[in-house]
Amino acid sequence: MNNPFEILKSIPIPDDEEKRFSRPEKISQKPLDVAVRKITESNPELKQKIIEVMRNLSLSSEALPLIHITTDRIILPDDIARDSKMIEQIENQGFKGRHTNVGAFVTRRGRAQLAEPTDYENNPEDFLKSFIILLRRYLHHGLRTNKDVYAEKRNQGKGIPIMLVIRGGLPIERGTDYDDHYILKEDVPAKVILGKIEFEAEDGINDAMVARTANDLLEVIDTHTKKYKE
Repeated sequence: MNNPFEILKSIPIPDDEEKRFSRPEKISQKPLDVAVRKITESNPELKQKIIEVMRNLSLSSEALPLIHITTDRIILPDDIARDSKMIEQIENQGFKGRHTNVGAFVTRRGRAQLAEPTDYENNPEDFLKSFIILLRRYLHHGLRTNKDVYAEKRNQGKGIPIMLVIRGGLPIERGTDYDDHYILKEDVPAKVILGKIEFEAEDGINDAMVARTANDLLEVIDTHTKKYKE
């Protein structure tokens, strides 16, 4: 006697029934995931650029860069922009060990750890997620004007941030603020700066700003990688 269960298994399921029983792919509605989807949909070339730049960086055996955000200029109440002198100070004295905070790209699939270029080559959306988080956490370092170096301008007006892209692989230790917060362990000269990314006075962390500055960052990384190969 034929096994009735075997007979049932052999009966094909119509396409519409198969669709009814199959689970639809769940799309994350977390604000960060939604933001990244909007950015990549509006800037389709950005995703491919991340993959290519990360692949080249991986082939060069270079580490992902660190970022340090400080104040480029100060807009005083009279609407006049004044040089903050922060960049001049760094270019003359370098970065001070134990006193320089940097943001690092980290993976968050489980316990946070420093990311490798291959992490983002395989998951370019994760690069944008990390970058947005870095901006949200550290952009205010360039907006505030409470540093002693500002002298009589201290606590006045509004700062215009600038991002310094620093060569990766330097000695760093975990900071205490966030999972991507690190501190330089020793003094390093200004020559470790790979490039600078400027922000505008009206910049907020929106899709257009993220796309623009992410593209600028990728350009800095790619230029460095090409020089390294030479």
